[in-house]
Formats: sequence, C-alpha cells, structure tokens
Amino acid sequence: MAETLEFNDVYQEVKGSMNDSQLRLSRQGINFKNSKTGKVDNIQARELTEGIWHRVALGHGLKLLTKNGHVYKYDGFQELAFEKLSDFFKTHYHLELMENDLCVKGWNLGTVKFGGQLLSFDIGDQLVFEIPLSNMSQYITGKNEVTLKFHQNDDAEVSLMEVCFYMLPTQEDRVDPVEAFAQNILSKADVIQATGDNICIFRELQCLTPRGHYDIRIYPTSLHLHGKTFDYKIPYTPVLWLFLLPYKDQHQMFFVISLDPRIKQGQTHYHFLILLFSKDEDISLMLNMNEEEVEKRFKGWLTKNMSGSLYEMVSRVMKVLVNHKITVPGNF
Repeated sequence: MAETLEFNDVYQEVKGSMNDSQLRLSRQGINFKNSKTGKVDNIQARELTEGIWHRVALGHGLKLLTKNGHVYKYDGFQELAFEKLSDFFKTHYHLELMENDLCVKGWNLGTVKFGGQLLSFDIGDQLVFEIPLSNMSQYITGKNEVTLKFHQNDDAEVSLMEVCFYMLPTQEDRVDPVEAFAQNILSKADVIQATGDNICIFRELQCLTPRGHYDIRIYPTSLHLHGKTFDYKIPYTPVLWLFLLPYKDQHQMFFVISLDPRIKQGQTHYHFLILLFSKDEDISLMLNMNEEEVEKRFKGWLTKNMSGSLYEMVSRVMKVLVNHKITVPGNF
C-alpha cells in the first residue's frame, strides 16, 4: 500500500462556484488547497470520523466528517478511484469508506435532519440533498413554513437564492415544529441578525475600502459596518486571511480582512476590507458580556475589560472571533 494518494482535477463547491485543485492523502491526513483562493483544508487523520462515497454531477464525490462537526466535500473522482480510496482509508485511517446512493425519486415530502453543519432532506433512508448551514444568510418563519435565504457568490453562474420548507401540522401541542426548526438553524447557521446584543462596538473607524468612516459592531457570527451612506453585514465564514501591516511612515497601521466571496455595493466589488489606524490612538474596551460569559466563550483569549492601541484591540477581537491567525511582515 502506497504511503500517499494524489488526485488531480478534484473540485470543491463553494456557494455554487466550482474550484479545482489537487487532493493529497497521506498517513497524517488529507490536504486540499483551493487553486483560486489559496485556502487550505488540512484534515488530521485522527480527526476523521466518517468517509462517504456517492455519485454526483461531476463523476463521484467524497464527503468527510470530523470530530468537531466539520464537513468537507470534494467532487470529480473517477469511478475506479473508489477501490484505491477504500483500501487507503482501511489501512491508514482505520475507517470504512461507505457508499451512499442519493434518492432520485423526485418526491418533495420527506424528513429534515440537522447534523453537524448540514441540513439534510431524506426520503426514507436515502439522502435527497444537503445544505451547508454556513451558507445561510437569513430565515423567515410563517404559520407552517420556514424560508431559508442564502449568501450569494458572484463567481457562481447559478446560485440558490432560497428554499421553503412546509411543516405538516402536528398533534403534539407542546412542540411547535416551526420554532424547533428555527432554533436548529440559529445554532448552526451564519444567520445575519440585526437584533440581539453585540459583543462590542468600535466607533468611527477609517475604512479605505469601502471608503468612509464606519461604526463596526461585532456580533458572535458576523460584523456590521454602519456608515453615513452604506451598511454592510458580513458573516465570518467568507473571511480568508487577516493582515496587520505597518504604513511606510511607521506612524500608521493597516488592518486588512480578505473576503471570498467578496462583498459588493452596486457594481463595485470589494475583495478586502482595509482599515487605517494611527499607532498613537488608544482605547479602553468593555465587552457587552458578564465576566463568566467572557471566560466561557473566549477561554482567556479575550477579557471583559481591555485597553491598548486601537489597532491592537480591533485585530485581537477579530482574530478570536474569526478564528484565523493574523499575518504580519517578517520584520514586524
């Protein structure tokens, strides 16, 4: 048995856009680098809990589930790759690669299940389709229905805009199926809500792109930029990279947030949010949470009361909430 397996022309679907690259499997884990965005999936072998093989539009697909609930999906495999992958999984990961055929009956009456980061629609024991809850931007509830709306990707030729689920009336008066459905969504999805308490607010920050001064409200799953002309609501999942860069005069700092998919205003697209700070500007910051909540959520990475340079406070909060490291110049 070979120590590694490599597959070229493997595709990863990101909000309707198909990005190709090479998938590499080794004894230590699985690696996939998105050729377009540069984002790397590095899945440790010890974190894998399940591997599923099924037929998809682009040949065959591989779905991987991990202990922390993350789901990774790759398409474009040839049918003959199943035997190689199955043997590799048994030998190095001690997992059985399961085959799972999708239901193609065309029925629209089935069961919705929530597992990890996915909403699945099943008919009997067969899967019809899955929706990554991180793709959701909004939900609307009615008397017996829930409508889901999705973040859009401008690079996708065709995008899923919304899906509506109708709930059959239940005899159990104590259980509201619509409310139960909505609570499952809220616990997993990147639903952008303007209601609820923000964690903190940074007032009148200078933004170079999109240009203007904005109040930035930090929420658990998104940040809101509120300006005099435009507002932007950005979930954390599109954030690829964070950069902290000194200006050439050494008196100012740039904090850069790289986004994919990008945000847009009219016909203008923004791949980056670029904030400009003076090194001399300090701030005392109090999080809008009690100390027990802060300790439970942030495990010491943030505290209820913090003070320091404004650029340090903004970058520190963003690093923890987005869960990405900050890239800085080598001599900084």
